[in-house]
Amino acid sequence: MELAVPSKRPAATSTRVAAVVIDSVVLLSVGVAVVLPLLALGLDNALFVAFFIATLCAIPYEIGLTAWLGQTIGKRAVKIVVVDATDRIPSRGRSAVRYAVKALPGAGVVVGRVEFVALVVNLYPFALLASIAMNRERRGWHDRVADTWVVEEQGRRSMTEKLAEGLPQVPIIER
Repeated sequence: MELAVPSKRPAATSTRVAAVVIDSVVLLSVGVAVVLPLLALGLDNALFVAFFIATLCAIPYEIGLTAWLGQTIGKRAVKIVVVDATDRIPSRGRSAVRYAVKALPGAGVVVGRVEFVALVVNLYPFALLASIAMNRERRGWHDRVADTWVVEEQGRRSMTEKLAEGLPQVPIIER
């Protein structure tokens, strides 16, 4: 597997959102793979169990892949990479801090009133997105706390470009 080569260009906010969407699909597919057999067995709390397992999978997925490759599957697909101040892949510690700040609302589920927690959990992703969009370097709170940057990757084509290359060219017939 070729390693990501960082550039100095901050990744666009829309590109980062696309990476999150791809990562969410990956993690939700884990949840679906767990919930279907549980539903077939007739478990009453199958959705809770699947959500719990998908959440547990998110921790090594996000921290592990970021510390190992600087990219999750979603980031790799859209050609962005997480780096530290020296343009290197962040350490496990930095990756863990980065994830902890992103996952902060989940900690609120344990403490506090249900109404407040629901409000925070629902609004936090938008506040985090705004912290990225309104920063000149496009660094969110989680990036600033962990001292990381999300930048465009150089020298590797995205999965979309590779897939498009393999598709047959359809001629356009003009009338």
